[in-house]
Amino acid sequence: MGLTGKQKLFADRYILVQNATSVYKEVYKVKSDNTAAVNGLKLLRNTKVKQYINERQEKLSSKLQITQEMVLEGYRKLAFYDARNFYGKEGNILHIPDLDDETAFALTGFEVTEESDYVDGSKFLVGYTRKIKMSDRKAALDGICKVLGYNAAEKREHSFDKNFFDFLKETSGT
Repeated sequence: MGLTGKQKLFADRYILVQNATSVYKEVYKVKSDNTAAVNGLKLLRNTKVKQYINERQEKLSSKLQITQEMVLEGYRKLAFYDARNFYGKEGNILHIPDLDDETAFALTGFEVTEESDYVDGSKFLVGYTRKIKMSDRKAALDGICKVLGYNAAEKREHSFDKNFFDFLKETSGT
């Protein structure tokens, strides 16, 4: 393929991190964000680096048997879960094993804290405080839009019957 050792390392790290600036700073030991951003983008546009990244991503996808449909389904679960399914009929947070698969998929964090009190110098358990963290819906929706190309810039074609410069002169009144 003809990549240097650092180009290959950059490409391999980029596949995992997806941030050319931070990866460039790490691989090339650069401190300047501006320099790293410019040179990281140049590397991503390098034909050999781009080809290597595409081939590695295809191999990883094939090896792991991950399809675009699977990725989109994961994003769908994160974006459209029903938050009410985290709670029982009494309004208490359900235990993780009691969550349905779709709701459990949207769970990103769970914390249990023992609540204690002291009476006559003796500590006794009052109860538990349970906190949950749910997936970021906006990030999931952004991921869906990116995969489906909804955020892609639209190309707009303009046609003029007149020479563009003549048109500008007429509309500016000069």
